[in-house]
Amino acid sequence: MNNRIVLQSQPIIGTMKLAGETMPLHKFTSFVPTPDTEAQIDEIPLLAGQGVGLIHEVMSVAQIIDDQDHPGVEPAFS
Repeated sequence: MNNRIVLQSQPIIGTMKLAGETMPLHKFTSFVPTPDTEAQIDEIPLLAGQGVGLIHEVMSVAQIIDDQDHPGVEPAFS
C-alpha cells in the first residue's frame, strides 16, 4: 500500500500553512511544526537532535542560580 494513502487514512490532528496554503496534518505525519501550526502538541513530531545526549540531569532555575552563587562548584553548563 502507498504510504500517502496510509497516512491520509489516519485522523487529522491539526493544520499547518505550507506555501501559503493551509493543509491538514494527519497522525504520524513527518512535518515538523512551524509557527503557523495548530495541532495537538502530543501528536506532532518534535525533533531533538544530538544536544539531547548532552543532558545528564534536569535542574530547576533555582538550582542553576544556586550553583552559580557558590564559587568553586562546577557550573551546570559550560
